[in-house]
Amino acid sequence: MFSKMTDRIDVKKADGYEFLSIPAIVTKNGIYTNTNVLIEAGDLIIRKMSNGGEQTYKVIDPGFHERMGGFPAHYQMEVINLSRAQFEIEKQQIHYHISGDNNRVLHNSTDNSVNINLASNVQKAFEELKEAVRNIENPEDPELYESSLEAIEQQINREKPNKKIIESMINLLPHAANIATVASLLLSFF
Repeated sequence: MFSKMTDRIDVKKADGYEFLSIPAIVTKNGIYTNTNVLIEAGDLIIRKMSNGGEQTYKVIDPGFHERMGGFPAHYQMEVINLSRAQFEIEKQQIHYHISGDNNRVLHNSTDNSVNINLASNVQKAFEELKEAVRNIENPEDPELYESSLEAIEQQINREKPNKKIIESMINLLPHAANIATVASLLLSFF
């Protein structure tokens, strides 16, 4: 088995020492070598590949075996491929795609916020505005007021309402205190 060690590995110790170009066999199940270098859990093994690439492994269990029968003392290392481990970490990352009113993501924390349903509040303010306009006694131009209300309603039902259009339509409505109050509330949502 050890006569077929075609791979070359570098061993990087935690204290900074490096042992270079050690013959080994690297498989998906482990790394095998009969070096006399002390290999310990936590050491890094760098495999130099003939294509110029490198693979980095972390030793989980050195798996040292004393000489026995025709086999010399050797290591049968249990390792983790750091590039594969990094891939697994990336694969397990959670991506949150959130949208809408009052959205948030909490991690190990308490949520003390208060949800406000913006769409509901906008609709409520618009209904109050319609009622205030329709309750005006002797309106000067009821058709203009109704078309302005329709234009406002179309805007607030759009995905992205245009505040300037809503504001200009409100300016066409009668100038009364109750209308101005509700109108300013409506505009505050945009």
